[in-house]
Amino acid sequence: MKYMNKLKKGLDFSVIILFVSAALFAWTTITSSDKEPSYLNEYISSEWVVTEGESLWTIAANNYENTNLSIEQTIVWMKSKNNLENESIFPGQTLEVPAQLTVYVSE
Repeated sequence: MKYMNKLKKGLDFSVIILFVSAALFAWTTITSSDKEPSYLNEYISSEWVVTEGESLWTIAANNYENTNLSIEQTIVWMKSKNNLENESIFPGQTLEVPAQLTVYVSE
């Protein structure tokens, strides 16, 4: 009889764990989306001509301070806007880099 009570308690706990796992799986599946991050459409672009020895990282490091993006987000932005499938770039290539529109009003 003791064995049956222990087994029953163990099964009850297993069922609870199973339901919690299923709920977490459903929640992560529903809340995850394949849509683009919003920052990809928040910036205008300016042109950058790649020179010898430059990489997406160095270009992003030179330009991220002009925006509110991190270096990693700047690289994602540049890859998206320039239709790059990887980080390969070459000298003479013209890239779009993010720029923040700044408006100055004078009287």
